[in-house]
Amino acid sequence: MKMEKNMPAVSSITEIPHGMRIRMEGLLNLDITSFAKGDLNFTLSRLLGYESDDRGFELTEAPEETALFAGEGEVTLETGGFTLRAGKERFGITVEREGRILLSMGEDSLSYEKDEKAGEAFGYSGFLTASFCISPLETIWGLGGKNTSFVKNFRTLKDVYPVFFSDRGYALLCDHREGVSFSISDPKPGVIVIKVPGERLSFHLVSGKDIEETISDMKELTGKAPLPDVCSLNPWLFADPMTVCDSDTIDPLHKEGFKLCVNAGPFVRQDDVLFEEGLAGGFFAKRSDGHGIIQEEGLPGAPALIDITDDEAVSWYAGKIKELCDRGVDGLSSYYPEIFNALMPKLSEKADGGLSVSLFSAGPEPDMPSVIYRTVSDGAGFSDMAQSLRSGLSMIFGGVSYFCHEIPFDPQDHDSEAMKRWIQYGCFSTYFGIRVFENMSGGDFFFGDEAEVFKKFSGIRNMLMPYIFEQVRKTHETGMPVVRPMAMAFPEDPACTHLDLQYMLGDSILVAPVFERGGKCRFYLPAGKWKNLLDDEILEGAGFFEREYDDLHMAAFVRENTLLPVGGTADRPDYDYTKGLTLHYFLPVIGKGIVTEIPDGTGNTVMSFKGFFGGERAEVRMLSPTGMGKVPVTVHHLDGTEENGYTL
Repeated sequence: MKMEKNMPAVSSITEIPHGMRIRMEGLLNLDITSFAKGDLNFTLSRLLGYESDDRGFELTEAPEETALFAGEGEVTLETGGFTLRAGKERFGITVEREGRILLSMGEDSLSYEKDEKAGEAFGYSGFLTASFCISPLETIWGLGGKNTSFVKNFRTLKDVYPVFFSDRGYALLCDHREGVSFSISDPKPGVIVIKVPGERLSFHLVSGKDIEETISDMKELTGKAPLPDVCSLNPWLFADPMTVCDSDTIDPLHKEGFKLCVNAGPFVRQDDVLFEEGLAGGFFAKRSDGHGIIQEEGLPGAPALIDITDDEAVSWYAGKIKELCDRGVDGLSSYYPEIFNALMPKLSEKADGGLSVSLFSAGPEPDMPSVIYRTVSDGAGFSDMAQSLRSGLSMIFGGVSYFCHEIPFDPQDHDSEAMKRWIQYGCFSTYFGIRVFENMSGGDFFFGDEAEVFKKFSGIRNMLMPYIFEQVRKTHETGMPVVRPMAMAFPEDPACTHLDLQYMLGDSILVAPVFERGGKCRFYLPAGKWKNLLDDEILEGAGFFEREYDDLHMAAFVRENTLLPVGGTADRPDYDYTKGLTLHYFLPVIGKGIVTEIPDGTGNTVMSFKGFFGGERAEVRMLSPTGMGKVPVTVHHLDGTEENGYTL
């Protein structure tokens, strides 16, 4: 491999719309522009006439005003809250925001590696690389749900979800759908290297005044998650279409409170009953070498891809999907979310009566906020559950709004103790489901007292739905996810940096699932007072704790000064949250008020309340609507006593 590297000499720096262009001696050019609020776009290019197949992501461009100043030895670019300084003669860049250095690049940060073999195989002649320095104390999270560690330092990752967050107050999105690799202090410590095939490398540096603004700016760039149908918060069953073909299977699932999601491509497995029909009709994409159709040998059943360029093939496929939905299928899952998401409007148009389903995927894409991403596990043991959580938290730090953890169910290799803990973890999540490989009803998943665990915790989940759906609405409005890594929820607490087996469910509930036999659980509580929602234990952080929980309990702690709404319905998530509502005022803090809002199923606020503790008596007032009847209130005091009353 021939490498053109270490070309630090700067030929010129010129102003371009919304930014500047740095030309190096040789062929490398670096454009740095304001792309949107809180976002600097870096685009490294070599052959400017090269047309790449990688079109990048669909991002929302809204550049801010920029100002360019030429000084002695450097040029300064100011835009938004960013100050960027670039060397005039020798290449070097620093990016600051509010006095914090976010990114620095040195003389050897840009390079091109020529690879003739890759050029023959893939149509490009080599790889572009961009690198920048990080502090020895800097921590990197994100890069999708691959089966790696939660913290991504000292790792090289390829073909991953190309978004990461740093504890130094920025996020980075690499604008390439495939082929990108990240080397984070590996092998060279203190350096992040991004490598992309072709003649263009583009990434976005996103930073706000705090992590919430950084997340909001990232979501403005990639798109915010739509508000989901509250019914989609039921537990899910994931299956292949041919295992759930009849109403004898689907109807009992719905009666037991499950939603049904099937793997739907856009492909058809060769062991599916539709394969021969699609093959005979010529509805599958053809191989370029003329030897039949394209089949993905690496996926179960070697599925054949639908030819989405053929209108007749799309109509045929839309009809089959519509048949599944008419039978009661509630969701579709795809290994190709980009293709399937783009295909959905066409499918809805072709399917008489349209399609209204939830879309799941095991392959995240940053600019597809409507997709719910699955953390697919190979097994159903404790270690698999732990990795499922790590993967999900990595997805969240990779810019995903919602993830759905799924439990692989194999009746021939069933671990009842682990299953109970999976259920607990699932019920304290946004989405969860069970993946099956044969025809069965919902009740077949649970053996012995597992059904009792599911009944209790799904009941708790549904009664917490006024709180959970309010957090979902906040995700829709601000981008802040419901399930939050501890490092995201408490960025100023260094003890949270590496915590990957617990999380916050919204603003107020800390969840630490059980990952060991015998019910042993280790967890960390940040500073403040916390009360366990299930056994009423009150603990004070900051500190690590160890407890043992039976099958009907776990670590689910409500933080101090929380006004938690609890609904009156335990058997489903979609109900009128104002009916049977009770407010629980946990561990009031003197002089610190708290407001909570109650949404309806469309996300509109229908009730709001404010709690306040002056030191003698805690009170809760109804702010809206006026003239309503009083709502029951339970105040949970620090000494363990409870006080019952009503709103004022």
